[in-house]
Amino acid sequence: FGGENTPAPGGPITQPDMDPQIFDPLITEFLAMPERPKAIFLPSDLITANFHRQLRERGDDPANYHMVSCNHEKPYLEGLFPQPEVIDIQAELIGRRAAEMLLKRIAEPQKNTEELLIEPRWRSEG
Repeated sequence: FGGENTPAPGGPITQPDMDPQIFDPLITEFLAMPERPKAIFLPSDLITANFHRQLRERGDDPANYHMVSCNHEKPYLEGLFPQPEVIDIQAELIGRRAAEMLLKRIAEPQKNTEELLIEPRWRSEG
C-alpha cells in the first residue's frame, strides 16, 4: 500500500496509491483474503490514515490489526484509534541539519563533503 509521489497532469502532486481507482482495489483484495495478516506495514502516515478510514467504511475495525506506519506526521495520525506504531524518520531534524550543512558548505566551498546520517526512532503512540 504505497507509492511515489507523481505530478498529476495540470494538477497537484498526488500519491498514486491514494487514488481511489488504485487504492480501493487493494483494500478489496486485502479484505477478501481468507487468512488476512494481522500485522500491516504502511509506508506513510497519509496511507495509514486512509487505510483506517477504508477499513471502517467497509465494516472492519482497525483494532483487529497491528499497524506500523512511517514518518510520524501528526496531522495524519491524530484521531486514529488505535494509534499505529510509527517509524519516525525525523524529517524536521534532517531538514535542520541539511540546512546547517548547506550554509557551512556555502561559507567554505573548498572543504570536503560530509555525510549526514539520522537514525529513525520507533514510536508507540497507542
